[in-house]
Amino acid sequence: MVEEPKSIPMQTEGFVDLITEDGNVITKEEREKAANKVGKEQIELPGQGVLISEFANRLVKRLANEKAIFYRQDSRQIVELGKFTDPEGEITHTGFLDVKPSRFITLIEKYFYPWAWVYPKGRPKFQGDKSMTKDVARTVLDSHIMEEQLPNINRIFTVQTPIIRNGELTFPTIGYDPRFNSWTEKDAPMIEDMHMSLEEAKKILYETFSEFCFESRQDYMNALLVHY
Repeated sequence: MVEEPKSIPMQTEGFVDLITEDGNVITKEEREKAANKVGKEQIELPGQGVLISEFANRLVKRLANEKAIFYRQDSRQIVELGKFTDPEGEITHTGFLDVKPSRFITLIEKYFYPWAWVYPKGRPKFQGDKSMTKDVARTVLDSHIMEEQLPNINRIFTVQTPIIRNGELTFPTIGYDPRFNSWTEKDAPMIEDMHMSLEEAKKILYETFSEFCFESRQDYMNALLVHY
């Protein structure tokens, strides 16, 4: 965490600096550099001079880039990918989970240092590292901004399903694929040879069903139609 000095605001050259009790000035740029060292951004919470829509727009750009959360069109919900780490250190995904306001508060703090001004007795005072409220979190999650700018999930593939796109046979990539607004699990069965010939494909299907006793070739063809 970036250590916040005890300070009061001072307006200099168009932006607010912080002055510590011993008179040292810490500029906005210096604070941003300190936050950037740990991969986080400073963000002012909604309030005096900051609309919730402005706040949401700043949040969503980073969250969309990080692929931290998604918008599921079928359920009209903001979701994140549930995961846990097993004893061997492997990450296993557990499906998509709705993001609740209380969860959203801590989730964004992985990427941001929220802060705000407070106004005791009408005098502005800097308050660093302040979490957003549940009301703000709920409003942001319900906003059209998140719906329109987050990566959309329309389809979830359990196998790497072939898709005809622009007249060509294509396959969704593992993870999020913006071409299809899809998600494919990393442990999904993969097609190893994307340029497999038709004869090779037929051979694999025949070997897959080789232990089944079909009375006729038509029965074999019917089994293919049912399964594929």
